[in-house]
Amino acid sequence: MRLFAFSQQYVQSRGLQKTPMYSAARFIRIMKDMNIANITERHLSEFRTKALAEGLSPHTVKGSLKDLRTLIRSTGRQIKVERVKVPQPDPHPVPHAHIDLIWPCLSLWAQQWMVFAMWTAARLDDVIKLQQQLTATTSTLALTASKTGHHHEWPVPTWLQPWLSPQRLPYGKNYDWAGHLVRQALHAASKCCGIPDVLPNHVRDRALTEWSRADHTACEVLHGQSLGTLRHYLSPLEILSAAAPRVKLPACFGAATDSTSRLIDSFNRLDPNAQSLVVDMTERFSKTAH
Repeated sequence: MRLFAFSQQYVQSRGLQKTPMYSAARFIRIMKDMNIANITERHLSEFRTKALAEGLSPHTVKGSLKDLRTLIRSTGRQIKVERVKVPQPDPHPVPHAHIDLIWPCLSLWAQQWMVFAMWTAARLDDVIKLQQQLTATTSTLALTASKTGHHHEWPVPTWLQPWLSPQRLPYGKNYDWAGHLVRQALHAASKCCGIPDVLPNHVRDRALTEWSRADHTACEVLHGQSLGTLRHYLSPLEILSAAAPRVKLPACFGAATDSTSRLIDSFNRLDPNAQSLVVDMTERFSKTAH
């Protein structure tokens, strides 16, 4: 059976996400479609070399090889390939000040993308998908992640509600082109402000950093990490809702616009132990004043 047809059958029979199909399609584009029984270690090694030379990231190539080996092993054959060296992570969370700087230079659709990207910590394509699925009656924020297949729901605080209205988007169903337009908008705004390019992955790095600072479990929920057996008992949305007020956001989002709101916002950002301490001290000062 041809590789792509086999990958389709493999995914459908096991009820999996389509990742193995994407890997098979990537192999076919660089090599050619062939019978899965004829794929050898030499073919995988050649695919590895050509994919890296073409500029595909080591992470992508490593994942593709893993999927291809899994497909081949499911036919009863064992196959090896030289391991792909993946560089150490080097996150670059964009400073809040840079988001505030480029904000006026972004159009409404790009501002909406930025808001959703910071609040959801979702991947570039999934943020675009969120924008595209909005309707006039949308009142919640939910999405099934393209890569992991995990269903995500996010709390919708008051400041976020106006952004749930559909915007006039410059892109359609081609996510590669849509991603290009997002990067183009961020590049133009960064250049206008004289700062280093703000990239979509920089925004996601910042979003995950802030959610982690607010609550590490909430960050794991957003990132799609498995909660293990705890998933049987915990409500992801309740975890996010409890941590949401403590997530630090750029000033341009207008999450806190007056002194009272800022005071409440600062209090909500504290962890429960610190909040108890503040309440206790406030009560003591109140009694002393009387």
